[in-house]
Amino acid sequence: MTETSGAGNARYQPQVGPLEVSECEKSALIHHATLGVEFLARFGPGFLAAYHRAWVRSPSGLALAARDPQGRLIGVMLGSLDPASHYKAMLAQSGPTLAARMVVSAAARPRLAYELAVTRSGRYSRALWRHLKARLPLGRRNPAAAGSQPAQAPFRIGEITHLMVDPAVQRSGAGRALVERTVELARSAGVGKLVLVTPPDMAARRFYDALGWTAGDELTSRSGERFVPYSLLLSEGS
Repeated sequence: MTETSGAGNARYQPQVGPLEVSECEKSALIHHATLGVEFLARFGPGFLAAYHRAWVRSPSGLALAARDPQGRLIGVMLGSLDPASHYKAMLAQSGPTLAARMVVSAAARPRLAYELAVTRSGRYSRALWRHLKARLPLGRRNPAAAGSQPAQAPFRIGEITHLMVDPAVQRSGAGRALVERTVELARSAGVGKLVLVTPPDMAARRFYDALGWTAGDELTSRSGERFVPYSLLLSEGS
């Protein structure tokens, strides 16, 4: 995730609303242009367009678009206010299709295929198995076995997974508008905290620092990507 825009040079106020399925080809190009080194982006714009469409169609997904006064797409935010439900829906609705696209794309690129096998295949396989097991009768929990005490409402954590602004219009305020709208929706939904990760470059860090987010220690993914986790507390909780 990266965003270096600020509101200081904006000549207009970007309009933020839901990302439409019809815009996913364009949003994929923005994704590829801004996050080309990201693991998923290396599968190409075609895969990213399918990925974005799956996100839009997920009942628990949050996909926002920033548009200029002419209605052109200039920025995208992908996230969720209920990540567990979102990823479960993504897996059920689009998992096999996205997996097939990844395999086809990786087949012609040995290094990418190797990275997919080493860093992702085990995790993806376990997620698919958990999904299939949950759909079997033996994998379903018997409600009668649960305790009679009502469960305490959990402290909800939402996430911003991708924040992308067209490089041609960075510093237009689109990134700020997308983040601020996400925070508004999260608060309205009763989310207690938002989290995200971003590359450790100083421009991205300055952006989130200016918006009041708190940085954690720098981490490295299994595929060697360095990133910094950020969080924004919206309400007190356990």
